Amino acid sequence: MFPDENTHHLSSPPATKTFYPTTYPQPSSVQAKAKKLMQKAKKNMRKINFKKVVVQKFREYAQKLEALTNFNVFEAFEKAV
Repeated sequence: MFPDENTHHLSSPPATKTFYPTTYPQPSSVQAKAKKLMQKAKKNMRKINFKKVVVQKFREYAQKLEALTNFNVFEAFEKAV
């Protein structure tokens, strides 16, 4: 081999990582867990609020039912006539 044969080959530059900033940073695992916990908390709050509404409506219907059962039909008929 002649020394001039390999002169056209250039040595490759050192391998370096080129950092390209991402437009949307990836959430860290802690942030992802926090987000998941917040969503779970919101879902539980909706359930709790729903349960409160159901209890409130049940009380209202129970009061109306009690009022209807205590209502005397004959007394109302006599007052109307």
